[in-house]
Amino acid sequence: MKKVAFYALALLSLLGLGSCADDTEVGSGLLGSEDLEVVFVDDFDLVVTQLGPSSIIQIGDNLLLNQRHSLGSVDSREFGKMTSSFYIRPQLPANSIVPNFSKATLDSVAVVLKVDTSRFYGNPRALHDISIYSLEEPYNVEDTVRTDQVLSRLATPVGTKERIVLSELDSLLLLNTIGDTTYFQDAVSITLARRFGADIFQDNERNGTQEGIEELINGFYVESTSGNSLAQFNLSDEVSSLVFFYKDSVGLNRNFPYRLGTYNPANFSYDISGSNLDLGIQDNGADDRFFLQGHAGATIEIDIADVLKLEEPFINFVTLEFFVDQKSLIDSTIFDYPVNVNLSTINEDGIQIPVVDLSIGQTTGQTLGVFNGSLDIDNQAEIVKYEMNITNHIKEIFEGNQSSKIYLTVRDRVQNPNSVVIFGPNHPTFPAKLKLTYTKS
Repeated sequence: MKKVAFYALALLSLLGLGSCADDTEVGSGLLGSEDLEVVFVDDFDLVVTQLGPSSIIQIGDNLLLNQRHSLGSVDSREFGKMTSSFYIRPQLPANSIVPNFSKATLDSVAVVLKVDTSRFYGNPRALHDISIYSLEEPYNVEDTVRTDQVLSRLATPVGTKERIVLSELDSLLLLNTIGDTTYFQDAVSITLARRFGADIFQDNERNGTQEGIEELINGFYVESTSGNSLAQFNLSDEVSSLVFFYKDSVGLNRNFPYRLGTYNPANFSYDISGSNLDLGIQDNGADDRFFLQGHAGATIEIDIADVLKLEEPFINFVTLEFFVDQKSLIDSTIFDYPVNVNLSTINEDGIQIPVVDLSIGQTTGQTLGVFNGSLDIDNQAEIVKYEMNITNHIKEIFEGNQSSKIYLTVRDRVQNPNSVVIFGPNHPTFPAKLKLTYTKS
């Protein structure tokens, strides 16, 4: 414990606390002649518990379901095997008018997905076999609240694309409404069975309205078997759609896209048997290494109840600090370190909610400035760490309004598979620490 003493006389002399009529010493009765001390403490006992993969809620502020979606599977020594797939449902583009297909001839129908080429995990050149299944029933939010829920689908795929390298895609040619060509980079097209498209194409009473499309198409399940490779797709991109390719009444080639809806839930599954994560759960970080994953992967519980050993301190500033185990770099070739991490608590309903400081940062749009939680790498890349401001949360713990148990997770985790191994509080060189500064008299 380090102490830095200072006097408050100069500050108190500025306060007009006495009346003009009374011959009272300024500040008398407040602090007297006592000294104020600023005290720094970083020797709290942190109780850290390794938690394994678990399904998470994927509605509300926790997820932007129309953006990045992972597809494929990766298997690593540290974390085991993670597999990701997703559901999609087409809808009419905004302000669009569906052509009259009654005198047109259907050529083909395909699901087109935009690949995010900046985000590959595992082997970017691995082969993917993509399959698309029709769902037996339409889905809603209640059906897919959690990331492990499985929807009923037809047994046979309605479309497949085999042995494709998603990091090496050719341009995709589409035609606009007047027949001009447009080339789209980094998109994969999976042709569907013509019989599926024909039923929709020929139903002119329903294929021109959103209600009709929802009656005609329950949605799709998209999965991929891959050679240790995870790719990400941008489902909000304009090219991501269900596209009908056809010839109009005069024989011109045309296409019409039904865009993907804004609610496209993810599905994650895990097999951690034999991995270092599995061992870490069994011995709860005996080697003082703890595992943190994006998506619905491993999280970490930290109990900071030891902070209550202080007697009603006037708290100035509190941070929680974790250092990265860079010797696990063999897995960083599979997953990058998370750019940002979050801390949360569990409310009475069993739902994780942000700690007070993170909540303030999110509300004000100043998350990094208020809470931080960003990856910090020094100039020589010798020290890599995360530091989080939890000053207000600690104050709430002393007030009895918050639990001392908090949970470390990857920020934006449903869309983010990045993972990291961090050191626990007993590491001889880079221990995790709660660092608190308070004032006492």
